[in-house]
Amino acid sequence: MLINVNLMMFNLVPVPPLDGSKFLMYWFGMSERAYAGFARFGWIILMVLINVPQTQGIFVRMLVWAREPFLTIAGIFREM
Repeated sequence: MLINVNLMMFNLVPVPPLDGSKFLMYWFGMSERAYAGFARFGWIILMVLINVPQTQGIFVRMLVWAREPFLTIAGIFREM
């Protein structure tokens, strides 16, 4: 369950190879052409974000925040 939650949160990062970028495109009203130009550098941006310590801390906090409801539900079922 925790692996799936981690993958879900990672996939929502608004960088072009991930699904969160589609939300970013529609939210800011980017044209398809502008999005395609931005998407060319998506993998580079993603690798930089993963390796910068400040963004790693942000990712960890997001994951802890997202896991909490699932851990609570799992704890309830474990006590039954």
